[in-house]
Amino acid sequence: MREGLEFLRANGGSRIRQYEPQPVLLDNGLMDAEDATQYTGLGFEQSADEWRKIDVSQTIVSEDWLWKPRRFVDGKHVGRVATCLFSAERYPVPVYLSQIGAVEMRNEKGCLRRTGETVETVVALMAHLFPWDEVESFAAALQEEGYRMLIAEKPQPKDGTEAHYSYDFERMRKTTHNRSNDEMLRLEKQIIASRCNVPTVVDGRLEPRASAISKAKVPTVGVIKSTRRIIFTLAAGRHFMNFARASEHLLFF
Repeated sequence: MREGLEFLRANGGSRIRQYEPQPVLLDNGLMDAEDATQYTGLGFEQSADEWRKIDVSQTIVSEDWLWKPRRFVDGKHVGRVATCLFSAERYPVPVYLSQIGAVEMRNEKGCLRRTGETVETVVALMAHLFPWDEVESFAAALQEEGYRMLIAEKPQPKDGTEAHYSYDFERMRKTTHNRSNDEMLRLEKQIIASRCNVPTVVDGRLEPRASAISKAKVPTVGVIKSTRRIIFTLAAGRHFMNFARASEHLLFF
């Protein structure tokens, strides 16, 4: 790992302490904040303002129901900025260390049992800002210790202008965080696609995972436990109704 440490030292690496999320800065009057998801089709079954909770605690699902969900797939991403480097142009370059993974659980006689998982430790940074021979040596040193490097691209402004590096640390941090999160999503999609013709419940929106179920012939259900625009307070045994259908076997909840 000595070569890896030399790369960090040579580029001004310094330890980053835990800190509260910082407010994003303004660029040309536009705030570069994460977009809220736009939801459509909220009136699929009935008017959105008539939504209500549905008590399913007494519902008995027949074992003969062909579309009864048989497995649950979820992903997990836990990470933080381990150190911050500086490029020749003096851009702050966060080095984002995280553990990512995805798990599959099967419904066996009413109990969820883990049947598969993938866990990796990854390091994300904007490697294009440094000489490639140094980056390759750093990546090799990480690999020897069981870490995998992820290359983050330039931050993309929300106003649609060309992607570019920024002196705003929080924007650079968010970009490396998103790269790591995208890799978690890739692991999740691999598990989903491995048995796409088993009725499945997925934690979260189906849109980012659509490529994994494009050939599925049975339903895949995406469950959103919380949203930015709509907050549900659900008691045990209760759920809210589906509000959109993307295709014959694709439901959004």
